[in-house]
Amino acid sequence: MTHYRQILWVDDDGKDRFPFEIDCLKRIGWHINWAESAEEAVEKLLEKSFDLVLLDQVFPFEKDGRHKDVWSGCRLLYWLRGRDAAPHGAPPHDEWARLAARKPPQNGNRDVMVIVISAFQDDDVDAALKTIRLPPKLLPKPVDEDLLLELVRQAPEISE
Repeated sequence: MTHYRQILWVDDDGKDRFPFEIDCLKRIGWHINWAESAEEAVEKLLEKSFDLVLLDQVFPFEKDGRHKDVWSGCRLLYWLRGRDAAPHGAPPHDEWARLAARKPPQNGNRDVMVIVISAFQDDDVDAALKTIRLPPKLLPKPVDEDLLLELVRQAPEISE
């Protein structure tokens, strides 16, 4: 039986936006699990462990695509790392407060390596990301496949 390493890719652009990147990752032994909202990502992070999370910076909270904001990736990462407070500078948001009230995963996902992939630049968001325990690596869009592979290869194996 072949063992595939597990990635959770959180991006509302959908799988069709990244065919080359997905194919490249599959060729080197990765299985991609997809989430298009924070709601989906939280469910997946609570149900199983991943070796790596690829995280868009701007995506919606809900599956229906509403409540998209520039702090989405940062908020999800704060929750994942077990931070109680919202990122410094992030405006209040009822839906995100509901997420923050959920207990973060107790599996290996709390310490999973995260790569934030984004075309969006915001100094406040970037500064908040740097304050997180185990800060994410940053990868700009459009994705450079060689850089993606270089970063992915740094991920320690932790999934069950």
